[in-house]
Amino acid sequence: MSEAARALYDQLRALEFRARRARGNQGTRREAAKAAARPPYDTKLTGQRISSWLPDNPERAQVPSMRMADQVWALVRVWSDWAGDRPQSRRYWNNLIENAQPGRSLRPPENVLSSGGAAVPEVRYSLPPDSAAFPGRDEEVVRQKGWVGSSLSTAPPPMPSARFNSEQAKLFISYSHRDERYLKALKVHLAGLRRQGLIADWYDRMITPGKEWRQAIDDSLDSADCVLLLVTPDFIASDYCYSVEMERALQKHRAGRMLVLPVIVRPTDWQHTPLSGLQAVPKDGKPVVEWAVRDRAWLDVTAGLRLALSRFTQKA
Repeated sequence: MSEAARALYDQLRALEFRARRARGNQGTRREAAKAAARPPYDTKLTGQRISSWLPDNPERAQVPSMRMADQVWALVRVWSDWAGDRPQSRRYWNNLIENAQPGRSLRPPENVLSSGGAAVPEVRYSLPPDSAAFPGRDEEVVRQKGWVGSSLSTAPPPMPSARFNSEQAKLFISYSHRDERYLKALKVHLAGLRRQGLIADWYDRMITPGKEWRQAIDDSLDSADCVLLLVTPDFIASDYCYSVEMERALQKHRAGRMLVLPVIVRPTDWQHTPLSGLQAVPKDGKPVVEWAVRDRAWLDVTAGLRLALSRFTQKA
């Protein structure tokens, strides 16, 4: 899957997430397709078509063709209305779809002006394969590849970023302060989900001076959509982590109101705790510290979180 295709996929999934949270049991893809067929959208669409664009595994996603742009736009409007969002423009979404087409080259806006103010013919640019779908890195790639200083005063435009102004999935991270170094590593690896607008993560070091720390933790935990538990011997030994944060999160999880994801960081006897019935990450519950390449362990954690969030929204 190309970076542009993944950007389109992630933006649609994030929009669906917000719509289904707002709509509840009436927010299925079938209901979205039915809504798209009615005024003011008036566009024929099926839940099966939506699922082909947005399967659980993004690598299996079918990129909608430009002929389906009307259907995508209708779906975006339906989900935005459900979520109470103001959608990006149709041109914005059309550009996303066009850039996601297999073999498609990125292109600047028509009639780009040179530094002298005269219009120059449209020029197509191919972004190199090592670029990413985030602003900043694309600009750095442009600089390194020597595209700056050509006859055009503007560099090839960066691919669209999946950032959102509206509500994201609220992520609460529960951990022992003795494991703070692992929290810092996790935060780095969550940057992709954060930049794509899929999560807004919170942990207790974000409490501002002067606030009552217990109340701040309670408020953040109560409003969270998902809780990550950094499971270590110190976590299990912490009365507050284990008996307060974990127990409260599990209560909401059993009621179907919260997603709880154990992250096994260090070897510990977690299989004989209430967490034993939950699917943990990384793969097979292998502790992060036992992976030969820890970046791969954290990558498995973020991939598991992405998948868990997508499935949780489908059940919502």
